[in-house]
Amino acid sequence: VNVKRGSKAGSVHDTSLFPFYAAAAFGAQDQLSVSGLVASDASASNARALLQFVPATGAIPTGSTIVSAQVVLHPTNPNKTGTLAVYRLTAPWDEATATPQTFPLSGHYATPAIREVPYAGTAQMSFDVTQQAIDWFSDATPNDGLLLADVSSQGGGFFTVGSSESAQKPYLRVCYVPSPCAGAPDGKACNDPQRCVAAGTCQAGVCKGGQPAVAGTVCRAAFGPCD
Repeated sequence: VNVKRGSKAGSVHDTSLFPFYAAAAFGAQDQLSVSGLVASDASASNARALLQFVPATGAIPTGSTIVSAQVVLHPTNPNKTGTLAVYRLTAPWDEATATPQTFPLSGHYATPAIREVPYAGTAQMSFDVTQQAIDWFSDATPNDGLLLADVSSQGGGFFTVGSSESAQKPYLRVCYVPSPCAGAPDGKACNDPQRCVAAGTCQAGVCKGGQPAVAGTVCRAAFGPCD
């Protein structure tokens, strides 16, 4: 499923923060701009971007196991190369009102970066956020989105990507395995090796209880791998 603005799968919120324009909101722009480290000064050449993917109810069915999740971006500056740093945000924000004044980054993102991703020109890029998606959609951590910063500015202006207001929209591509209990009545016997459950029973669309699956079974869920 692809979570993209304008699709039935969910919505996307994004904006850029320019410390030099401390009171200005850029959520309606058709591109996201990034340049400089998170802690860089407020010069006109610095910018950070915020990005959040919110799946629609039912887009990922109850009890499903997320096996992979990737953010896909479309760079738009052909002259820019470098490395993008991706951080998990830890506080809610609104793309219509977020500015460096209303949403100061200090204390609002987790370190270290979850990914450092090289980019070059306008080649489409993607990066893995599987564990973050598992945590978001299982409510293990709040889904406050991602912070994009640049760790290796090499000239050529800002690193820019299409925003959700553009034709080159960012999106979250999620692959999942449906629950064996999808559509099944409570109490039905089930096995769900993705969640390390054997000889369990269906409860509200999720296979629960029973015995741990056979050691070595490949599992991908918020509950951790099989022993």
